[in-house]
Amino acid sequence: MGAADLGRMATLAPEILVVDDERLTRLFLSAVLSSEGYRVTAAPSGEEALDLLSAEPGRFHAVVLDRNMGGMDGVEVLSRMKRDARLVSLPVVLETAATHPEEVLEGLRAGAFYYLAKPVNPEFLRTVVRTAVQDHTRYRELQEVIRSSSKTLALLESGVFRFRTREEADRLTQVLANAFPDPDSACLGLSELLVNAVEHGNLEIGYDAKGLLVEASALKGEIERRLQDPVLGARRVTVEIRRDAERLSITIQDEGPGFDWKQFLLPDPERLLHNHGRGIFMAVASGFDRVEFMGCGNCVMVEAALLTAQPTA
Repeated sequence: MGAADLGRMATLAPEILVVDDERLTRLFLSAVLSSEGYRVTAAPSGEEALDLLSAEPGRFHAVVLDRNMGGMDGVEVLSRMKRDARLVSLPVVLETAATHPEEVLEGLRAGAFYYLAKPVNPEFLRTVVRTAVQDHTRYRELQEVIRSSSKTLALLESGVFRFRTREEADRLTQVLANAFPDPDSACLGLSELLVNAVEHGNLEIGYDAKGLLVEASALKGEIERRLQDPVLGARRVTVEIRRDAERLSITIQDEGPGFDWKQFLLPDPERLLHNHGRGIFMAVASGFDRVEFMGCGNCVMVEAALLTAQPTA
């Protein structure tokens, strides 16, 4: 998708694809999302949804997908989407009555980072879709800049960057992703880790507090308020990049008190049903060869191989 396509899409309301084999559910979901100003297209089957997505892969900003449908079920639709390079970054909100941990993890492994438990609460539907659309819009803008920028970072052997705001985190993501063999995948993981260092690290916005702020659409205002705090706002995130002929490593360290990072490395089925809290796992799943948190949790290192080892004779 080029800059002209992004410009045209920016003038339109985001479009959501609703996929459910129950007519009343499709009408309900469509009505709720339309009332929020989204454009909505509904599909009664997984097969029809894939036809729409394949025909226009850049058309939609998010997909609300029923897990259990006749014919092709939601997990299969999701798996096929994630095998298509054009659709891999499109967020899917999996709508499901199956909230048993094993069933939730099955959807997660297929690529669902956003969940809705049935019966669907309209307000939670609005919040989760809004989060998915915002995430996707941000990633798509970052990826477009990455694709159009130069590869001069490949000449850098080591360097240190320092920043304090989310906007600076986004700009740095655009630069750093170009150092990786797969910039698009690295973009997702780096963005999550850099933003996490600002919000949860330096600004100390806790898990429960962020959930309430996201629900009230007040997160941006709270971030700005804390950036004005003489102590919190003075903190910086330090990013160090090192590379040699074979490996690239990036270390991200904030000045916050740290957190219990171990509970976020593995997916928690209950947390996946919240309106946030999947960022670290998304980063871990972004294709890095290694992700390691250190110390109290305010330092994380990601690593990727730059060269594929050649077979010996």
